[in-house]
Amino acid sequence: DISDILTDLFEKSATVETPRVYSQNNIEKTAGGIADFKKYGNAFMDVITKRPRANATDALNAFEYMLETGDKDAAKTLWLIAEEYRKMKSDILSTPTPREIAPLHIDFVNELRAIENAVTDMGFALPDPVRGTLGLSMYIQHLDRAWEILSGVNSIFEAAGIEFTEKESGYSWRRFK
Repeated sequence: DISDILTDLFEKSATVETPRVYSQNNIEKTAGGIADFKKYGNAFMDVITKRPRANATDALNAFEYMLETGDKDAAKTLWLIAEEYRKMKSDILSTPTPREIAPLHIDFVNELRAIENAVTDMGFALPDPVRGTLGLSMYIQHLDRAWEILSGVNSIFEAAGIEFTEKESGYSWRRFK
């Protein structure tokens, strides 16, 4: 049964260190303060909502569909999702970032790169099941890490007393508590 095989693989897979491709030298840093935090929080969430296909539900559904049907063209859907993650990474990288948030921001950019690569690998599950399954494992691990990073950014907002109204894009940060 495929679920038993995947469960066994996930349990045996090691935690992977995300390669540090990008550094703080790759971003524009702002001074910080309430205005910069709010501007960043809203701009960041604008980027996320601009790339609606870059999400776990679409990626996992496409992967499951490909495995269940054996439809080789389904891999194209995964590769389109990977491209959305790449575009998101590029947009996030160009978002001016308060100095206090910069380390987490760069960690998130590097996670997006790893997520993009993992989704690409998932698309190879039919011709190369090991690569596809390892891609799935990496995808899940990097999504978890990305969530932790975003929770850290939200903690910085909370510590600074930053609040977003329902009319602001940054209101979505409330999910990362």
